[in-house]
Amino acid sequence: MITRELTIGIANGSPRLWLEGLWLRDAGFPAGQPYQAFTNGLTLELRTVKAGESDPTVRTRVVSGKDRKGDRIPVIDINSGKVVPMTGTVSVVCAEPGRIVVTKV
Repeated sequence: MITRELTIGIANGSPRLWLEGLWLRDAGFPAGQPYQAFTNGLTLELRTVKAGESDPTVRTRVVSGKDRKGDRIPVIDINSGKVVPMTGTVSVVCAEPGRIVVTKV
């Protein structure tokens, strides 16, 4: 299980979730991986998707990346109040590959 604690701030008037690091690759979210974000107003869940298995009612996003010292570092950047339902300190947990859950602390 991978656990992180971070702060969700405000950018351009909306909550912004920024996840970066090789731990994302270990969690099943390498650069280029499609994923979908689901929220129930209290939590945010990110799930990787395979071709043909995405929820057609939810926007499919792609993990971006940046090059650092010859390695491709995964980056997830979501800046939307419709998707990110919270600000402040949050817990980010990956209990299984391909699934990250963000909850307010």
